[in-house]
Amino acid sequence: MKKFVDVVKKQEQQQNSTKDIAITESFKTVYGNLLSDYKVTSIQQLTKTDLKAFECHVSQYFDNYNGLTEAGKNYVRTRALDLNESSSPIQKANYLKTKLASKLNVIMNEHTIKYSVYEAIDEIYSATKAVRIGDVLTPETVGKLVKENLEAKINSIVEHIMIELKESSDAIVDGHDIEEITKHYLIAAIWAEGGLDDYVTSDVDTASYHKAYDDCKAFVEKAHRWLGGISDEQIGHDILLTRNGHGAGFWNRGYSEEVGEKLSNIAKEMGEVYTFERDGKIVVE
Repeated sequence: MKKFVDVVKKQEQQQNSTKDIAITESFKTVYGNLLSDYKVTSIQQLTKTDLKAFECHVSQYFDNYNGLTEAGKNYVRTRALDLNESSSPIQKANYLKTKLASKLNVIMNEHTIKYSVYEAIDEIYSATKAVRIGDVLTPETVGKLVKENLEAKINSIVEHIMIELKESSDAIVDGHDIEEITKHYLIAAIWAEGGLDDYVTSDVDTASYHKAYDDCKAFVEKAHRWLGGISDEQIGHDILLTRNGHGAGFWNRGYSEEVGEKLSNIAKEMGEVYTFERDGKIVVE
C-alpha cells in the first residue's frame, strides 16, 4: 500500500499540472487578444511606446501565479464579444458560448418546462383519480423522466446541428455547390414522379434530404473531371434523370461522346431511387 504522503504528493502534482495548463491558456488568451487590439501579429511589430503599454496591459490582466486577474477576467469576457478577422479559436468559442447562454435562457424557459410537466402530471392525476400527488409518480421518477426527455431532445438537436454544419463545411466540391445540386436533384425527383405537383423540396423528409445530399456529393467527387462548364442546376436534374433511366439525361445534352458516356455510367451505377409521399412528407429512397 502506498504511503499516505505519497498519494497526497501525487494529487498535488496533478493539481499543479492542471493549474499550470489553465494559467498557460489564460496567458495565451490575454496575449492573443492584446495583439489583436494593437492590430499586430507579433510584439516585434510594436513601437517602443506601444510595447511598454502592451506590457502594462499584460501585467494588469495577468498574474504569473494565479492566472487571470479580476480585470483580466472582465477584459476577456468583454473581448469575447468583439470579433474580427484576427480572432483566435478561443475568442470564437467564447463568443459562441456567451451568445448561446443568452439565447438558450430565453428559449428553455424554466417556467414553461415546469408547467408542461405539471400539466402532464395533472392529466395522470385526473385520469387515475389519485388522492395524492405521490399516488401518481414519485418525485424521483418524474425528475428522471424529465431529464431523460430533455437529454434525448438536446442530443437530437445537437446531432442535426452537427450534420448540417458538416454539410455546409464541405458543400463545395471542385467549384460545384452540393446544396444547389441537391436542391435541383430533388426538384427533378418530385417532378419526374408525377402526381406530386403540390409538393416542393421543403416537403422532403430529413433522411431523404441527407441521402440525396450524400448521393450528389459522391457523384461530383467521382465525376468532377467531366463536369466542366455544366451548371449545378443541370447536374442535379441529370443525376436523377439518368440514374432512374428517364428519357433525358447526361447522355443527350450535346456533350462530347466521352463526357456523356462517363457521366451517364457514373449516374447509372448509383442505381434507381423511388419518390413517394408518406405522412405528408416526400420520401426519396
